[in-house]
This record gives sequence, C-alpha cells and structure tokens, in this order.
Amino acid sequence: MQAHFTDALLIRKAVIAGTPQQAAAPAEALAKAENLDNLPAGWGQFVEPMQQTARRITDGTSAAQIAAATADLGVACGKCHLQRGGPKGWSAPPPVEGTTLTARMQRHVWATERLWEGLTIPSSKAWDAGAKALSTEPFPAEILKQGGVHVRSAASDFAKLVVKAPTGKTVEERATLYAELLLVCGGCHRAINEAGSQ
Repeated sequence: MQAHFTDALLIRKAVIAGTPQQAAAPAEALAKAENLDNLPAGWGQFVEPMQQTARRITDGTSAAQIAAATADLGVACGKCHLQRGGPKGWSAPPPVEGTTLTARMQRHVWATERLWEGLTIPSSKAWDAGAKALSTEPFPAEILKQGGVHVRSAASDFAKLVVKAPTGKTVEERATLYAELLLVCGGCHRAINEAGSQ
C-alpha cells in the first residue's frame, strides 16, 4: 500500500506541475502491481479497477484525460478504503493565510491534499476543509501581472472552481471538480515555467 501511495502522489505531482507525461511511469507501476495473489481476502475486487484507471493515465494523450483518470484513481482508492479500511487523514491545521505567493501556494498544497483525501479516504470532512482553504483570494496581484494571459486565465478558472468546490457532494461531482482543478493548476504552473525560461 505504501508503494501505491507513493505512485499516486507522483502522479498527482506530475499533473499539478503541468507535466502530465511524467505521470506515466508511476501509473505504469500501479497498472503492473505484482504479488496480487498475496492480497488479503476481499481486496482483489478493488485492484482491477485501480489498475484499469492507472492504464488510462499511461494511455492518456492529453492533460485533460490524465487529470480525469487521476481523479478517478482517487475514487477507486476510496472505494477500497471504504470497504477495507484505509488512511485516517490529516491532523495539522492549514497554513495561515498570507499575501505572498509562497504563502498562497502552501495553502493550496494543503487544500489539494485535503480534497484528495476527500476522494481517497473518502471523507466529506477532508473535502470540506480543502474547499474552505481554497476559498480565499487565490493569487497576489503581482503574479497575475507578471504571468501573462495564460496565468490570468488559469487564475480566473481557478476562482470559478473553488466556488463550486463546497457544493460537490457526490463522489462523481467531487472527482469531476478535482480533475478540473488539477488541469487548471497544471496549466498555470506550465505557463509560469515557460515564461521563466524565455
């Protein structure tokens, strides 16, 4: 399970960073998980859906497809955890609200982890905590000025999504929103990196 957790983390980091192609290797590791015959009784029914979803990540040809499959991977994990037991979730409070980009990003990281737990534990408490933490002003004005049109567009999309986050009550609604959020975050980070390399 620890290996699965690590692979899922690497997948999410790749999509959020705007480099979804880097999600292929950890997704392939999930899709080809071995020693399945040694799983405790009742776990096998959950492994195949997880592996099928991981294959969608490796086969994805667009950031949107990979983001959607990543969210669905969280749902697949959550179904197993709901039946077989799983992680308990966070204990640390969110980082304090701040006005700097670093402070905002630290809060975004904490919040997206809670949204992920909302899917994978699954936990409405975690989802609601993540949605609440994202609801503050997302970006300082200076980064919007420096980042160009792609960053401003992503920030606008982000603001619309975080308003919708608290309304996501079903697992399907939450997975859809999480996928959209991954896509927006990745697009913004990619635009910032490309602007910095010019």
